[in-house]
Amino acid sequence: MAEMFQIQASACDALGSRFYGVLLQRIAKDILADGPSAAVLAGHEDDPGPSALALRLMGAVHYLVLTGEAPDLAAHFPSVGGDGDPVRTWPALRDLFRSAPLELAAGLHHAPQTNEPGRSAALFGALLQVAGPDPLPVRLFEIGASGGLNLRADRFCYRSADGHR
Repeated sequence: MAEMFQIQASACDALGSRFYGVLLQRIAKDILADGPSAAVLAGHEDDPGPSALALRLMGAVHYLVLTGEAPDLAAHFPSVGGDGDPVRTWPALRDLFRSAPLELAAGLHHAPQTNEPGRSAALFGALLQVAGPDPLPVRLFEIGASGGLNLRADRFCYRSADGHR
């Protein structure tokens, strides 16, 4: 199980999500040390890799952040205005494993929304309209379905058939 978390951590790092990459590495170490994350994940030791256990856990964590049930953790989650510092996030996340194991374990039964950037095409089209001749300020809010990709709309672009951006 720890190896699956390490693999997902590497994937997150490679895809530009240092925040989740660092947290998933810490969880992998905590699993190996039989820490509080191991208790939350008990019963899922044999889940296959494609079941996305690491992402299901982070989805359950993010849900508690979004609903206000994890305010100490929210202080660090960028999706709710937190500082985005994964090192400072870890103690609060570890505390959440101790204080809300049943809530987190319940969240493991929900399949994660995959982070397919192609789903951002509709958002991109809307942003192009807003950024027309009289651009308006835009603030994007993540509700959890895109794993934060839609919050990075300024980092991706559209190329037309003739190669223009």
